[in-house]
Parts: sequence; structure tokens; C-alpha cells
Amino acid sequence: MKKLSAILMALVLMLSTIPALATELNWSDYEAGVAQIEANTVTFDQISIQMWMPAVMQPVELADEDKEAGFIGYFLSPDEACYVTVQYVDVGGMSLEEYAEYVPQIGGSGAQMMVINGIPCLNYDLEEEAATAVAYATEMGYILQFTFGPYTDENYASTMQVMVASIRPVE
Repeated sequence: MKKLSAILMALVLMLSTIPALATELNWSDYEAGVAQIEANTVTFDQISIQMWMPAVMQPVELADEDKEAGFIGYFLSPDEACYVTVQYVDVGGMSLEEYAEYVPQIGGSGAQMMVINGIPCLNYDLEEEAATAVAYATEMGYILQFTFGPYTDENYASTMQVMVASIRPVE
């Protein structure tokens, strides 16, 4: 826990001038600032997407039920207080705009369109989970959703922004 707190505190100090999620994020604006933090680039081969993940966030083996629910990635901090999930959500072919209108029905709020590394997406909060979600429409009619929580942890909130900004196509 101390190691996670130290790393996250370093991120907070480095990124304290960064506002809450903007409408456009680019990994190139963050990459140099987090270079000294022990991290990995996680690649989701099924979707050809990669993202920056602090080394303290460890992958959790997915159960069959998780896979059936569309999860392709789940990461936890050592104290299991902070998490990242990556999931395909079957929305019957909704566009991002349609999904933005649907978000309140799943307990979400504050839906806003944005662009991350040149890719249009939707950002919204899942208040019950105190989580932030970033959703992308796929060619197959699904939503690819990255969920980061809890945003109530000030240290993790800064880390979440960096992780969100790092979501990009595999190079």
C-alpha cells in the first residue's frame, strides 16, 4: 500500500495542473511526465488497443462468468481499493450518441463526447461505483468500455486521467 501511495502521490504532484477530463486527450501530452513511474504497456490483442498501466495495478484472472459478461481485462491495486476494467458491452448496435442517451438507465451521469488519441468516445460517471467510464463504439456494434474507480480517491483520480489518456491503437 505504501508503494502505491508513493507512486500515486508522485503522479498527483506532477499532474496537479491538469484539469478534469478534457474533451480531447493525447498520450503525447502525458507520456514524458510519467516516464519515471514503474509501469507497463498493457495490450488487449483481441481489440488491438493498448494503454499505460502503473505496475502496482495487477491483472486479475477472469472467471468464466466474467468472460461471458464481456470482460477482457481486470486490474486491481494491492489493497484492492482501486480498479480498472475493460469490457465489451452488447448494446444492440447503438452509436455513441445513442449510448450517451442510454447512460442514465445504467446509473451513469455527465455523459460527454470526447476524443482520445484521435478516436471519438464517450466519457461518463457511474456514481454508484464512484467510477469513471470511457466507451468506444466498435465495428461489431458493441461498446468497448474502460471503467476506472473510485474517483473519490484523490491520488487515484490523477492516475485515472493518465490511464485514460493512454488508451490508443497498438503501435
